[in-house]
Amino acid sequence: MSSSQKRYLYGRQTSYNFGKALQFDGVDDYCLTNKTISHTDFTVSLWFNSIEYGNITLIGSTNIRFVKLMSDTLFQIRVSASSQTFIVPPVSLNQWHHFYMMRGSDGNVRVFVDGVESSTGGINDTSPLDYNVIGGFFIGANLFQTYKGKLDDVLITNTASLTPQTQATALYNGGLGADPLTVIPTAKQLYRFNGNGNNDGSLGGALTLNNFIADPYVNH
Repeated sequence: MSSSQKRYLYGRQTSYNFGKALQFDGVDDYCLTNKTISHTDFTVSLWFNSIEYGNITLIGSTNIRFVKLMSDTLFQIRVSASSQTFIVPPVSLNQWHHFYMMRGSDGNVRVFVDGVESSTGGINDTSPLDYNVIGGFFIGANLFQTYKGKLDDVLITNTASLTPQTQATALYNGGLGADPLTVIPTAKQLYRFNGNGNNDGSLGGALTLNNFIADPYVNH
């Protein structure tokens, strides 16, 4: 058993070494993955550090799907033709927070911020997920509502935990973070943004960075 696994077994909290993160300018920076998750079940996990609120997209698609931070306590999420708002614990600007979202075979979308589940929301939809843009979303050929701030450890997979509260809590780890692959070893895509060639270091295939400055990587 690894030290990371022992930590979750015995409830100890230790710091996770995030390494680098990716800085988005809020104008035209975005990432495009070469994969989509076409499945009813899904999980999305990521860390975000926002400079501003209001219609800024953490993750989206080329087909009008998105996760947007609307205010300090409100996310708007669209997984298919419908969207819904989720009230979450307060999100401070210029600080790191953890976002976790899942949908199981029952079609219900559940959202957690910093390990705490949203008190509202409730999308019920079984359409395949197609998030493949990080930092914005597209309508036709046009990029909309880009993200301004830092993102890190973006994970997308086509499975859903039967105990999402446990999984979200383990990933947040009291704000110290955890290796996503220790918590979700079956992940299909993980982008660690540590500055290596394919931006993940573990799995997920190629990820293209568009319109970024020469060195957009910053310390987490």
